Amino acid sequence: MAADVAKLCASLDKIFKTFSTQEVELDPKEMKNFREKGTVQYIEQKFQAHLQRARAAFLQEFRNHAVVVETEVRKIRDEMTEKMEDKYGKMLGELRENVLDTEGLVQAQKAEITQLKGVVASQESYLTAAKHKEHLEEQVHSLEQQLENSRGEVAQLKHQLSCRDELVKQLGRETSSLEAELKRQEVTAQEERREAESRWQGLQKELQQQQERFAEHMHTYAQQFEQYKDKTSDQLQILAILNRRLKEALQQMEEERQKHIRARTKPTHRIGEETPEEDMADIFQEYEPYILDEAPYRVDEMGMDTAWRDYKISNFELTLPVQKPAPPKFKVERVRRVLPGPTVTVETPRINPARLLQLPAVSPSIGRVLSPAHG
Repeated sequence: MAADVAKLCASLDKIFKTFSTQEVELDPKEMKNFREKGTVQYIEQKFQAHLQRARAAFLQEFRNHAVVVETEVRKIRDEMTEKMEDKYGKMLGELRENVLDTEGLVQAQKAEITQLKGVVASQESYLTAAKHKEHLEEQVHSLEQQLENSRGEVAQLKHQLSCRDELVKQLGRETSSLEAELKRQEVTAQEERREAESRWQGLQKELQQQQERFAEHMHTYAQQFEQYKDKTSDQLQILAILNRRLKEALQQMEEERQKHIRARTKPTHRIGEETPEEDMADIFQEYEPYILDEAPYRVDEMGMDTAWRDYKISNFELTLPVQKPAPPKFKVERVRRVLPGPTVTVETPRINPARLLQLPAVSPSIGRVLSPAHG
């Protein structure tokens, strides 16, 4: 087989060498008529034809070798079958002889086994008889012991029964006493329940009465509160009206005070004799400018207004003057302006702010305007 493979390799190498040494024949006359792409295709066709011839040669060589291999395989198979038939025929003959010998031995051993089984059965029957006799004696002895034990247990049970009868009688007496006590407790519980129900009914009635009284109290309180709201709303309206009137009066008094202050200040060109406007500039140049201090009007040392002291409000009673006091009288001093001369000097009279008009304290008569009874 190895020689055949070597022959195949040598033949394939020979074919490869022959075709590798051969050159592809290209006809230059045919290639003249082709362009670059056509020449490439022409060369490819030539090489493909050369490769096809090489492939055909390889296939032919392989077919030849395959035929030779098949014939050799048949020969080898035939030789192997002949050898195996001879070998296994001898082995089968030996095995058949061994089987016959073993069958004879098996039959002899089976006969011996049957004999031994008979002997074993006879021995077992004898042993069972002996064991049965011993077992009966043991059973009798155990039964006697059980009888004695049962007699002792019966005596104990009788004693326990007598004790239990006494306990049952005692429990019967106790149950009768407990039943009597239970009846007494039921009677007392019923009485207590009746008392509790009567007490609960009384408490419920009392609670209802308290709720009714509370509802009446709340109703009266609500009515009083509504009345109080109405009164307070009326009082607030009246107080608002009075405050508005007081505010208006104070504004009027302040305006009047400002008028008085303006009237008492230094006379100007608007007061007195009329002078031409050209001379007024010369007149004002001779006077030195000054600033009047603020005139206090019902103001304390802290700068707070003290006009509220003229009015008293207590217990919703507002005291106001019945008659409005007459305003104080004042005088306006007219000073004649004198034209300045070469030797005449005129000093402007200065008024001390402390000497300005101050209204006297009002002592109004008490008048009942609002009271809680008529609110």
